Amino acid sequence: MRNEIKQKLDRSQDKVEEWFESYKRKTGVPIYASFDLRDSRHKVAVVDSNIYPAGFNNLCPKYFKQIPATFRDYLEDYYGGVKNILIFPELHTRNHYYMENLRCLSGSLEEAGYAVRVGIVDPELQEDRVERKAMEGEIELDRLVRDNGIVAARDGFQPDLIISNNDFSQGVDRILQGLRTPVVPSPMMGWHARRKHRHFTVLHEIVNEFAEITDIDPWCVSTRFRVCEDADFDDDDKREKLAAQVDEMIGQIYRDYKERGIDDVPFVFIKNNAGTYGMAVMLARSGDEIRNAGRKTKTKMRTGKGKTRVNQVLLQEGIPTRDHHEGSPMEPVIYTVGDKPVGGFYRLHRKRSEFQNLNVRGMEFRRLCFHQLETQAPEALEEGCEDAAGLLSVYGTLARLACLALAREEKEMDQ
Repeated sequence: MRNEIKQKLDRSQDKVEEWFESYKRKTGVPIYASFDLRDSRHKVAVVDSNIYPAGFNNLCPKYFKQIPATFRDYLEDYYGGVKNILIFPELHTRNHYYMENLRCLSGSLEEAGYAVRVGIVDPELQEDRVERKAMEGEIELDRLVRDNGIVAARDGFQPDLIISNNDFSQGVDRILQGLRTPVVPSPMMGWHARRKHRHFTVLHEIVNEFAEITDIDPWCVSTRFRVCEDADFDDDDKREKLAAQVDEMIGQIYRDYKERGIDDVPFVFIKNNAGTYGMAVMLARSGDEIRNAGRKTKTKMRTGKGKTRVNQVLLQEGIPTRDHHEGSPMEPVIYTVGDKPVGGFYRLHRKRSEFQNLNVRGMEFRRLCFHQLETQAPEALEEGCEDAAGLLSVYGTLARLACLALAREEKEMDQ
């Protein structure tokens, strides 16, 4: 399927680029994002989109050298005149992997020619500047202050632009509300307000439009989905309604499979509609798995990040991953700056199956190296790099489509 999609993209290359440029003029694109994909024998699709990506440290170091130029091109197009940039992160200051993400992100922006600080609001922080350990070095964090609608570091550093690397699951920090300084991506795209089903609704529309100019079957590059707006695993009646929805979607997927001669067993993922970090996610092959949910499942599906209560869930068609490394399933993740793919990696889990959620404790990462796209021989690949030959055309295009969906979401949220 992936090769067939690539051939159709190649045949329509000029029309594809013209279409993307035309769409971008209407919507713009977010400064950065990351996209989880699933690739099976019969379809390949984006299954989750993150507008606050936190894994720049997992990208291939060789390709990473191209990221500063991509950031510079984006910022000159959308925010010309910017010189000082503030990154507003999560408060994972003891997480060395997340600190490494910030170190890589800030380093690429500095290499692009900008003055960069990473600023936090932490009531436990007493110093104006502290160093925190990252995986391959240290990073400095500045304590932020606000005066007259302007956020600054304590030493007087004032940003022209604030880049958020915080998903605002529990609301927008007061220090960012009503600022005169632009904040990108918009804090209104945080999980306190954003909903997964809206993203996939928009993405479905964009995919259908794109399919018309490429002759790609939209079913092969998208997933079925629906939202349950009144979910509560502790309530028997609400759990029964959700179970009925699961049975209905399983039936729809089964009919799709039968029509296309696919022998796979249908399944769905049930996800927190405002969720992140792979929390409050479960797999179901029938509604009975919801009806008979045990205490452990109910506990897992009760709350998301920051103990926020789950009251809506997304039902999404499951795609088994065909990608494996040493017998373990893995799934591709693509990173973009603007709508330009700038690298990626495989998320791998040695204790999970090709059907399950891999974004859980115990996951590992294998780099997906775009600088070696023309390399076919596995022995020619550098140590630590997965063979990326032939992937960028398909995975990169699907990520670009999801970028447009994020841009439309953000535009609607800010209205």
